[in-house]
Amino acid sequence: MQPDLTPQQRERLARLAVTLIPEGAEGPSAAEARVAEEWIDVTLAERPDLRGALLDVLDGYDDSAPRPFLERLQRERPAVFAAVTDLIAASFFRSPAAMAWLGYERMTDEYEGGEPEPTDETERLLAPVRAMAPIYRPTDATRKEA
Repeated sequence: MQPDLTPQQRERLARLAVTLIPEGAEGPSAAEARVAEEWIDVTLAERPDLRGALLDVLDGYDDSAPRPFLERLQRERPAVFAAVTDLIAASFFRSPAAMAWLGYERMTDEYEGGEPEPTDETERLLAPVRAMAPIYRPTDATRKEA
């Protein structure tokens, strides 16, 4: 398990996140959605591959004005900018505040891992498909297996 973000990293993340998702009449801000305080941990648990990019940005952020910092990051390191903004957006949309704003209710028939829970209807619908013989064109890889 990776160590938690430090208080300084969380504070920096909060400043960057609220710059990207500010308070407005249309919906909650990143601060209201608790991106830095709570939901970033959930997102990083599912996307540990992006942790390095986030920590690199947070540790390299000099607490200057966040908008010019983000604009420079986008210009000079677009892949890192994309990784960090993806993490912030994913964390935002996981929050109950964002889900309520969107009118989205959590799906109750799915496991936490995202795999659909088998139901009788699912099994009934999939049975004819599973009973079929393969109907794909062979590729070089499948020819080698045969």
